[in-house]
Amino acid sequence: GSNDGDMSSENFIAAASEMIDDLRTRYPDMILLFTTPFWGTHQSSWLAVSEKYADDAKVI
Repeated sequence: GSNDGDMSSENFIAAASEMIDDLRTRYPDMILLFTTPFWGTHQSSWLAVSEKYADDAKVI
């Protein structure tokens, strides 16, 4: 969320990836759609996360 501004980019990417991986494991048929207003602090972090899951059609 927007209260993650104090996290390092590495920690943010790791936490987001862990959340996505956990959701994909628990709910394999669920489609995850992420929308975010991150145009500041973690914009590049979200871009890195989105690249990591670029081949997963259920993570948008």
